[in-house]
Amino acid sequence: MTPAAAVARGRLMRARALVMVIVGTVLASTSGHAGDNGRAGDTTRVYVTIDKTEVVDFAEPPTKVSVTNSAIADIVVVTPIRILINGKGTGETSLLVFYGNKVQHFDLVVHPAPLFSPRSTLVPADAHSVEVLRAGRSSHELFVRDAAEAWVPLGNGKMESEAPKK
Repeated sequence: MTPAAAVARGRLMRARALVMVIVGTVLASTSGHAGDNGRAGDTTRVYVTIDKTEVVDFAEPPTKVSVTNSAIADIVVVTPIRILINGKGTGETSLLVFYGNKVQHFDLVVHPAPLFSPRSTLVPADAHSVEVLRAGRSSHELFVRDAAEAWVPLGNGKMESEAPKK
């Protein structure tokens, strides 16, 4: 092989390698989008802890809401523009929100609670009770603020000011 032929062959091999790198890059960058039906980048992820609830508010009232796997997360419609997402089991599922012909997609990611969660000092003077109605029965959830002004759930019951006098 002449030196000129060797140089030409080297250039051809480098060009083929460059083309393969470009094709591989294009394929790798588009292969992750095949399963999202062209929705890449517009799916909102909502993280929920097991046995906890996240509140989601919508700009306009949806006509229908649907969760794919109710063993992982469940939804409760509170108002026409507010839903609660309850974490039930570890995993990931989809929430679809319909507005006529338009559909908004959410990925619901349910994770276990952290093993250790340091608590701030509670401020019992700032207690609050929320009445919960389920199947015609009434109960109360109690909350207090911690030193960081975050609401901390205390559980079921009534505050002393609301409890019936004996």
